[in-house]
Amino acid sequence: MNIAVIGAGISGLLTTRALQRAGKQVTLFSSGNPSASSLALGMLTPSSLQRPVDALQRHGIQQWDVISRELASTHGVAPESFYRQWGNSRQLNVPVVLELLYKDVRHQGTQVTTQTIHALDDVSADFEAIIVAAGAGTAALLAPLPNHQMMGEWRLSRGQVIRLQPPSPLAAPVVADNLFVVPDWNSSVMIGSKNSTLSLADSANPPPPTPRPEHTAELWQRGSALVPMLAEAKLLEAWVGYRPISNPRLPLLRQVAPKVWAVAGIGKVGFALAPCVAQAAVEQLT
Repeated sequence: MNIAVIGAGISGLLTTRALQRAGKQVTLFSSGNPSASSLALGMLTPSSLQRPVDALQRHGIQQWDVISRELASTHGVAPESFYRQWGNSRQLNVPVVLELLYKDVRHQGTQVTTQTIHALDDVSADFEAIIVAAGAGTAALLAPLPNHQMMGEWRLSRGQVIRLQPPSPLAAPVVADNLFVVPDWNSSVMIGSKNSTLSLADSANPPPPTPRPEHTAELWQRGSALVPMLAEAKLLEAWVGYRPISNPRLPLLRQVAPKVWAVAGIGKVGFALAPCVAQAAVEQLT
């Protein structure tokens, strides 16, 4: 089976990897630009809620134990260089993980095509299946389809992150009040939180992802309340990312046309749910 995967973020990469390992011929379409996944903090914190999506999230986090061992073994790197545990939580070194996954799919024989897909017609009709894992761009690609409403209400969540250089290293992540204060591998500290969910209109045409000074100040103040030494830290950078959220969130992978499947908007838990997206793709396309 010859499959096209649109999008080289975490869901697209893990789905490509899983399908390739299941014996499928996969072509991955990447825009060549940094994905929203590259802006993530990399924290995998199990939800304590009992909804079906929370059970999937916990399962996905556990799958990272296996994925990390496989990546480390295949590419001869130390797992602690990109993966570590803090109690029940895990943390990924996101740039390293994305690079390893990209190398992994190419190592397995995936053809990677650097091309921005503006419409599904840009993808050859010779493919037997197309999986749209384009993150914030998924809704626009699906809009011309008669059954695009199967994805439910589609909005974008705006999240901002700041990176600080603290006076001394942070020993472990601090998570409270919808705020993540996370030590990075280079001794800096990242503080991140969702700022807002865009309206339907703004989600269709979002403003540029520009950091706002007032949000930077708010994150810094809230982070310092949890970790007082951060009040004396130096601001290194700030960035904004848009993450899609669909309502309903399940199923994670939906067939929206005879040859087209799409990944649901899974918001800030994308890294936790991406292994489940990949598993669903293998189950539905084999």
